[in-house]
Amino acid sequence: MLPFTLPRLLALSPAPTIGPGPRDAAAGASADRSATTVVRPEARGETDPVPHKGDAADTPAIWVHPTDAGKSLVLGTDKKGALIVYDLDGRERQRASDGSRPNDVDVLYDFVLGGQRCDLALAGCRGPDAMGVKVWRVDPDQGLLTDVTAGGIIPVFGGETPYGSCVYRSPRSGDSFFFVTTMKGQVEQYRLEDAGGGKVSAARVRGFSVGSICEGCVADPELGTYYLSEERVGIWKFGAEPDAGDQRALVAKVGEHGLTADVEGLTLYCATGGKGYLIASSQGSSTFNVYTREGDNRYVLTIDPRPGGIDDVDHTDGVAVTNRPLSSRFPQGLFVAQDGRNRPLNQNFKLYGWEDIAGQRLLADTDWSPRIGGGPAPAVAMESPPAGGDPSPWAVEAQPLEVETARVAPPGAVRLEVGFELQGGTRQVENRVPIALDYAAFRRVTFRLEPILYSRVAEGSRRLADGFGDLELGATVLAWPASGRNPGVALGAEVKLPTATSRLIGSGRADYTGDLILSKRVATLDLHLNLGYTLVGSPPGLHTRNVTWYAVAVERRFARYDLVAELRGHTAALTDGSDPDAAGATRPLAAELAGERRVATLGVRYHLMARTMISLGLSYDDDHALQVHPGLGVRLR
Repeated sequence: MLPFTLPRLLALSPAPTIGPGPRDAAAGASADRSATTVVRPEARGETDPVPHKGDAADTPAIWVHPTDAGKSLVLGTDKKGALIVYDLDGRERQRASDGSRPNDVDVLYDFVLGGQRCDLALAGCRGPDAMGVKVWRVDPDQGLLTDVTAGGIIPVFGGETPYGSCVYRSPRSGDSFFFVTTMKGQVEQYRLEDAGGGKVSAARVRGFSVGSICEGCVADPELGTYYLSEERVGIWKFGAEPDAGDQRALVAKVGEHGLTADVEGLTLYCATGGKGYLIASSQGSSTFNVYTREGDNRYVLTIDPRPGGIDDVDHTDGVAVTNRPLSSRFPQGLFVAQDGRNRPLNQNFKLYGWEDIAGQRLLADTDWSPRIGGGPAPAVAMESPPAGGDPSPWAVEAQPLEVETARVAPPGAVRLEVGFELQGGTRQVENRVPIALDYAAFRRVTFRLEPILYSRVAEGSRRLADGFGDLELGATVLAWPASGRNPGVALGAEVKLPTATSRLIGSGRADYTGDLILSKRVATLDLHLNLGYTLVGSPPGLHTRNVTWYAVAVERRFARYDLVAELRGHTAALTDGSDPDAAGATRPLAAELAGERRVATLGVRYHLMARTMISLGLSYDDDHALQVHPGLGVRLR
């Protein structure tokens, strides 16, 4: 097996398909649906499933890092548990306030707390000990949330249960507010205040109601408007200032342009000059209606995601969008939608590149900023790995390690790696030039082609053999991804074909291997465990036995560097325990299968760019053989 590790590879989705949506009849859309324009993007990524089963995931929000876009976060509510923090690769980083049962989450930028500007996340919560609204402070250095709610909870509606919530910063006064709703159609507005001691409190400033259940809401921080989805009716537009009263206008009606009850999450794509889009989740049709942000909110088009390498979204609750460039995967912004099915796993959130939605029909403006004073977009390392991302996204081994990981790349991704191995035994020295080509064929399936292009065996200055080595073909299937406290689990299979040109290089017989792969992130460490069994082919005149083997590894990311360590071992393949490095040995078997061997490896990787990585490993085994193995990995697609 050949080593390697890169940050999660990027799968660029094809341009959006324009045309009629396939769900019209099933969704019971109105007759005027045929007049709608439909775009059909494919997801570029998805988050880990939420921890709880059933209807648990609800609403996402996007936090944009002020200086390093690669450190931006996706927040998602598990309304049976915690506020989940994900990185841009969709991997869970934190469960904030577990047991608070948050429903809708939103992000407020540049709130002044203790005399300093900070970013907040806010959600209506329905936990037994947390009935009201919670506020968290976002730590831009650690990418984690800290509860800063004064008293632990902000009661709303006189202690009744909140439903939807969103934030608003007034362009008139500079004050910060949140809106909160109930299942009875009630709405309250609160002003956020610095309570001292690093805590946030709130004071009620306004209340009104609509006729029936309402949840999704969003407020425009420039135009001063507040949008509210009354689930069976449509989308209402109010003034967002605390003195705006209860005057309203119905800007989108259920039954028009395919808007199908329940009308759920709302989000705003903001662009410069007051332009942009209001996007609404049409839950009954599993689509998203897009309206202009300005003017009378004219209908523009419908987003109807299609399945690709990642499955479609169905029965969506909440949505979120940002115009800001976040990474080389999302260079023109990000749209996030809750997936109400995601079978057979728990619900999760799907990630879409804005350009796949916008095409030539919508704006793609990365200049507008949600922060006070605007300013340029945060730095996007278009050719560097996402900060804090998982150093091992593939379910194959990663230089300079041989352990496999239960993490897969996006479908269609291709990676090439080239290594050089120099190993010295008691008398013999072997040089090898292995390469590996990895292809993520499907969402959970990766294939690997791994030939040894050149191998040379020498004793002292005397060359014993050289030529082409054996060829290995492998496949890895992700059984289920890591989620919460549970590790990711994958299954691997590999066959070694006897293509070596010399018996001093290969055994001349095929070997067959199967292995169980476990991966788990613990704090900042990625831990991996492999347990395997190999059916060993027997060369003429030798007695072999099958091999049981193991490998354990740990990886730690430091900016562009990964530090890695590994221990692997296996039982003897020769029944007489022959050592191929012993004097006079004829090396009838590959060294890694001869003798009971344990190998320890220490290594480092350096990510030159998002597509290029170099590595160096140093291995030492219990036969006192030392191996040095530099390597190069390149993402081709």
